[in-house]
Amino acid sequence: MVNAELINETQRAALGDALSAAADSAASTLTGLLGRQVTLTPSGLSTVGLSEVPGAFGGSLAVSKLSLSAGASGAGSLVLAEKDAALLADLIIGQDGSAAPATLSELHLSAIGEVANQTVTAFIGGLSKALGKKFSASSSDVEVASDLSGQAKALGASVVLLDFDMSVEGAAPGRLAVVLSGAAASSITGGGAPAAAAAPAAGSGFSAANTFGGGASAGTASVQPAQMAAVGEGGLVGGGANLELLMDVPLQVTVELGRTHKTVREILAFGSGSVVELDKLAGEPVDILINERPIAKGEVVVIDENFGIRITEILAPRERVAL
Repeated sequence: MVNAELINETQRAALGDALSAAADSAASTLTGLLGRQVTLTPSGLSTVGLSEVPGAFGGSLAVSKLSLSAGASGAGSLVLAEKDAALLADLIIGQDGSAAPATLSELHLSAIGEVANQTVTAFIGGLSKALGKKFSASSSDVEVASDLSGQAKALGASVVLLDFDMSVEGAAPGRLAVVLSGAAASSITGGGAPAAAAAPAAGSGFSAANTFGGGASAGTASVQPAQMAAVGEGGLVGGGANLELLMDVPLQVTVELGRTHKTVREILAFGSGSVVELDKLAGEPVDILINERPIAKGEVVVIDENFGIRITEILAPRERVAL
């Protein structure tokens, strides 16, 4: 049975009032990381059983555990559908998202871990500022799971679920959720609404109901659309500052000597000593690919007893297309 008293109505209202600011902060960070406009729109604040959380994601989850500190305490999680996490990871490693993997590879898990860490930091920072109380959070690496049962001890049988509709420019709509233990939700709201949230101005704030967009009592102001930062010709201001976060993301480097096409019959006839003729001439530069995308050309050299590649040409961006 869901414990409806994880947080009281005053705490629920205060948390609801702060969600738009937290969502805007997280969306701005995601926009800078991905190089595409991202919008997060609060869609629900509810108290649910921990076992109910996976139901709305329709498949495997990508989960990053979070722990509150420096002014608040308690556990939580950032939760994405695995397919949405794969899309974000594909974009951050330089792909266009059109061929995002169905499951997260080691490379994509590393990339989405950086995304999750920065998203949690921005979200909790926005929440802290909006609630007028200083606290922060740290997050773990992203794990793929079918549910949150592995966090039952930290989160409890019932949790506070903060739901967001996620829109990424050029991609299908997705969903992001932040799950907070009752202790975490109560801790960040301080047992009551902050002074700034006690008397919200007209046209702002959420109702104290469990969900947004329905069941609001008379006189409750409607949710206002998030105001996103303007984008100039050079992209979002400050986006480049996040590049340092990606420096430790591993990339697969491949050197391609050449290609050829063979029929199944010809391949089955291969044996020791068979010679396969490639489409490259002797002395012609080899192709250097990063994550299967050509970015440069080079020549084969010998370093001590190992082969190496001396880069002779960096391809222009318009030439960096799949072979």
